[in-house]
Amino acid sequence: MTLGIGLAVATLMCVTVSVNVAALWVAKQSLNSIADSAALAAANGIDTSQIYTQGFNSRIPLSESQARKKVLTFFTKSQIAGDLSQFKLLSVRVVDDEVSVTIQATAQLPFGYLIFNQSPKVVSQAHAINILSE
Repeated sequence: MTLGIGLAVATLMCVTVSVNVAALWVAKQSLNSIADSAALAAANGIDTSQIYTQGFNSRIPLSESQARKKVLTFFTKSQIAGDLSQFKLLSVRVVDDEVSVTIQATAQLPFGYLIFNQSPKVVSQAHAINILSE
């Protein structure tokens, strides 16, 4: 009888951990997808003033302010912040023709109250480079 109860408790603990790990993986994959989309949106933040003054070669210069605007517009139009708990844009960084977007959200774990005192934060980062193809 005691062995049966012990096995049942151990089985439930394994199921709880498995479900939480799967939920964490899904949250990370979702955030990766969102970060990729945001980086692609930011890559449209072209620095037109630099193009007009200096021209460009095979790489198109980006503006950090324009890239940030494009990311915020993407988040607003797609209503991503409403789908994720405590969604936050951590950074939009531009170096020449490359943009990097870092975002964060809190993963909602089905059995999180059994393992963590608080929900774990998931962070994702994506990069995009603007290249002029011939």
